[in-house]
Amino acid sequence: LDDARSRLKPRGALDGCGTYEAYTQIGYFAGAGGAGAAGVPPGLHLPQSHLLEEIVSSLPEATFVVTLRSSAADWVAGIVADAGMREAFARADLRGMPAGAGSEEDLVGFYERHLAAVRAAVGDGLIEIKTDGPEWAVGPILSDAFGIHPVCWGYSVKHQRAPDPPPPPHVFSIGSDGMQYPIDRPSTALKLQTPIISLGLPLAGSANLFNFFHCGGVGASHYRCSGRFPQNYGRFLCGDCVRHNVAAGRPMFSSCGPFSAWTQLGSPLGADGDADAAVYLPQVQALQHIHREHPFATFVLTIRDPDAWAADVARHPGLYGRIVAADLPWLPPGPGAG
Repeated sequence: LDDARSRLKPRGALDGCGTYEAYTQIGYFAGAGGAGAAGVPPGLHLPQSHLLEEIVSSLPEATFVVTLRSSAADWVAGIVADAGMREAFARADLRGMPAGAGSEEDLVGFYERHLAAVRAAVGDGLIEIKTDGPEWAVGPILSDAFGIHPVCWGYSVKHQRAPDPPPPPHVFSIGSDGMQYPIDRPSTALKLQTPIISLGLPLAGSANLFNFFHCGGVGASHYRCSGRFPQNYGRFLCGDCVRHNVAAGRPMFSSCGPFSAWTQLGSPLGADGDADAAVYLPQVQALQHIHREHPFATFVLTIRDPDAWAADVARHPGLYGRIVAADLPWLPPGPGAG
């Protein structure tokens, strides 16, 4: 009898819809080419509108979020720009907008009435997010609400790759010689956030910085990276890894290694002696990209006396020619430019 009673209990609005923790769009738009999933006919289906009260009452422990645009007119502009979506709205029999309506004025009214209905149904627990605001403003609001790092706002799953194989059971560093150096001491509880990214130039103390972090139990890279597979540890350059990721639109450190500190990102371009041999310095050429992707990283700038640094670069057998040949901000390419 108890089992029979349990089967007769009203089902939650999302029962049978998957085991997800977040449902970010429950509306359904099926084009005119045929029925949608599970026989849903073509058209526009917005349960967040016409089943709003049922959803809220059946999920009393849920957290409800409403995403907004700066104005109803901004939202309508996006609908109008999509011919298929605008037609779907015009044909749909929606709460507060019957079939046959669909002018821009109708859409503005529908948007405003839906927002008012959501606020009334959910009450004070509603989280409102203006999605067309700047990323630096939206991320912290979501972070305060959910505890997820604010930099995740603006991230795209299309850039996500298959998970890297698990790293070795120990933390390690890789130096500029390509050697893997295990860390056999407890990692230091850092006071600042990782990743730690050095923005200093080559020959400005990055090797000392690498040794410092390694000594402190922090996995670090200097010039060379580890890659996704153990057989490639130390075999390629961090600058190459970052450059290819930036060009492909992937996260800059994707598959570059599991390091907490990146102490030198520069790498040579072309083979020694080639006419096009130069240098890639992401801390110079991709500086804005680095900060935009990692706004909450800890940045370190190693500096020296400019004249002493320039003298060391001039004495370096490979670096001087590459820097002179490189097209760097504030330093145009060509002999004598530096």
